Order: sequence, then C-alpha cells, then structure tokens
Amino acid sequence: MAYLTRSIDAELLKWKESPRRKPLLVRGARQVGKSCSIRHLGETFKYYLEINLDGNITLGETAAYMKMNKSALCKFVKKHTGNTFTDYVNSLRLEKAALLLASTTDPACDIAYDCGFTSIPYFHRLFSRTYGTTPCNYRKKCTSPTPSR
Repeated sequence: MAYLTRSIDAELLKWKESPRRKPLLVRGARQVGKSCSIRHLGETFKYYLEINLDGNITLGETAAYMKMNKSALCKFVKKHTGNTFTDYVNSLRLEKAALLLASTTDPACDIAYDCGFTSIPYFHRLFSRTYGTTPCNYRKKCTSPTPSR
C-alpha cells in the first residue's frame, strides 16, 4: 500500500508546483485536485468565521469571501458540518460564550455581544436550548467547587 501513497504524494507535489492547476486525476479516477480544493475551502471558511465571529456574519458576505454563490456555500456547509450555515455559526458563537462564561466574570449580556449575538433574548433561548440551562446557571455550575469524597 505504501507504493500507492508515494506515487500520489509525488503527483500531488508536482501538481501543487505547476503554475496552471487542473484537476489531478490519479488511478481509480479519484480527483486529488478536487479534494485539495475542498480542504482549502474548509480552511478558508473556518478562518473567515474565526476572524469575524464577534461581528455580523452574513451568508452573502461569507459567500463573496469564499468566491462562491450563496446556495453553493449552504450546500458546502451542510455537507461538511451537518448543520445549516446559521446553525453552524450560532454553534461556534455558543461554544465561545460557554468558554467565556466559565472563565470570566463578565456579565452574560456583554459576553453575548462579544460573541456576535445582537439580541440577548435570542442568545438566552439558544444557550438554554443547547446547554439545557441559562447562561448564569451554567456559570454557577462551572465555577462552583465540586464536592470531594
């Protein structure tokens, strides 16, 4: 099996160094060029979200940054994350909010705004739905000392 990997790696290296990249076909009609571009799209998407997570992330602006149309971006996100674009962005924001709630003493409303939520009731509703408790109760659970036996 190692001989297959070496030949693919060598062809992939040649393809990466070529000035005009075309989809690279390898035995078995597998497009290595396509898988590389998908990996690059995923990295670009994650980078864009990390940089803009605390701001207003729109589907249109993200699609323009990714050089895709809106429907292609929606299909890409759904295929690779299992969530819709909005659900995926909200889940990232909620993860960041949970981390900040557990590690800081900032008020929950400030954390919500820092994570990109513009509506406090919407933040509370999503947080409660995802974590099964309110943000303040979540903080209490995370910061309260666990009883030792």
